[in-house]
Amino acid sequence: MKTIGNSQFTIARFIILALLMILILMKVTPSYLQGKWSWQDLAPINNVKKLQNLKDTGLNIPDWETSLQKEVTIGGRKWSFQVLTKKGERPITLLLQPQIYYKDQPGIEWVDINGVEKWQTDSFTELKLNVEKNGSKIPLKTRFFRAWNQQKTYAVIQWYAMPKKGDFSSAKWFWDDLFAQLKGQRIPWVVVSLKMEIEPLGEIKLKKESAESFAKIIQTELIKTVFDN
Repeated sequence: MKTIGNSQFTIARFIILALLMILILMKVTPSYLQGKWSWQDLAPINNVKKLQNLKDTGLNIPDWETSLQKEVTIGGRKWSFQVLTKKGERPITLLLQPQIYYKDQPGIEWVDINGVEKWQTDSFTELKLNVEKNGSKIPLKTRFFRAWNQQKTYAVIQWYAMPKKGDFSSAKWFWDDLFAQLKGQRIPWVVVSLKMEIEPLGEIKLKKESAESFAKIIQTELIKTVFDN
């Protein structure tokens, strides 16, 4: 009798899983993208009230004061617009767009912000970070870049915050939420965009350390005050 080796078994298992995945995607993806996936009705967002409050109050950032916080509309959705100040530092602007309805999906927020700001952009870099929570590490992948318009130049850091990770690609949320729904759960999200003023067309690498620090603080505060039930 001919036996199947470990490598053959692994390949066969991979093929079976791949075929199963294709069948699942063929069935649910078209309806999901159109916002008509019936499974959504079975899994509302548990902490939607905290997400809604975030839009109205902004986020507390340790060692920084909020000199201005208000609700603004960008791309037809409501955002928290927040100006952070600290003695001896230039003001920093934090935009947060929380999920406020259980069928909301992220996707074109970066385009919306660029359109409102009338930015030109370059020097895109991925910043891969980790946030500590109860002895475990939560991965955080952000995009960091230079942006400028006729008025000012900024170092900008952006990502989609989620309870167990952060990523600048909305596709990461899509897949996580898709598989969470198979277990009757959902993945809430908050869009984060923070800009720090720099010298006209200045080097953003001078702000890299500050951007990383802010990203970790913001992700941590969102986990503690919004995502944790």
